[in-house]
Amino acid sequence: MMKGHVERMLLAEHDRQAAQSYRAIAEEVVKMREKAVELHDAVDAHVPEEAQQALESARLELRQFNRICLRHAARRLDASLRAEGHQSEMESAVIFFDITHPVALAA
Repeated sequence: MMKGHVERMLLAEHDRQAAQSYRAIAEEVVKMREKAVELHDAVDAHVPEEAQQALESARLELRQFNRICLRHAARRLDASLRAEGHQSEMESAVIFFDITHPVALAA
C-alpha cells in the first residue's frame, strides 16, 4: 500500500487532473471510514483501533491531496496573472505555508 500511496502522490504532483481525481477518491474514502466509526458509536460499541487508524490514515491522505491541489491552483493563478502583466507569487506563498505548516496526523 505504501508504494501505491507514494506513486499516487508523485503522479498528483505532476498532473493536476490526477491530483483532483485522487482527492475526490480520498474524500469518499474518508466519508466511508467516518461512517464505519459512527456505526460503532451508534451501537455503543468500542471503536476498534484498526478502524480509528484507517480513518486517520485516510484523513492524512486527503490533507496531502488538498495541499497538492492547492499548489496546482496557485501555479495556474500565477501563470494567469503573469500573462496579464501582473506580479504573482502565490505558488511561493503556498510552498512557504507547506513548509511552515506540514501535513501531519492530528494529535
